[in-house]
Amino acid sequence: MALLSADEIGLPRNEVKPNLNLNQVHAVVAAREWLKAARELPEFSRDVRSFGPLASDSPGMKSLMAHCWGVVGIRVLLKKADFIVPPRHLAGKPAGFDPANYYVASERSSTFDVQYDKELLTQERFRQILDESGSPDEALARLRKGDY
Repeated sequence: MALLSADEIGLPRNEVKPNLNLNQVHAVVAAREWLKAARELPEFSRDVRSFGPLASDSPGMKSLMAHCWGVVGIRVLLKKADFIVPPRHLAGKPAGFDPANYYVASERSSTFDVQYDKELLTQERFRQILDESGSPDEALARLRKGDY
């Protein structure tokens, strides 16, 4: 992976891990193959949409509410990278960085309250509400109204 990262930023491969004794071509091919298959790995293919309680009313309170935080989806952000002063590496040689646009996956999360006196909101029902709704905002509106 370090070699792939070096290729991405224009850093010479021999400066990434100069003491690493491996076939660089084989290592890069293996890393690319692993990345292609990674989306099928269980730990990477799970549905990240979930929720959990942050705080709740004490048992004697009338509202019986739990304040929850939930991941309602993933968004892709465009990040622009540029440098006022170009970075330098190792022996003071220019690193060869160029301005670039990067797309970064980021979770979208929010808070809402769940009432204890209604049917218990489960992880499955939470995901079903997200699937049924036209957008994460619509799902959050439903949850905040207690429509679950």
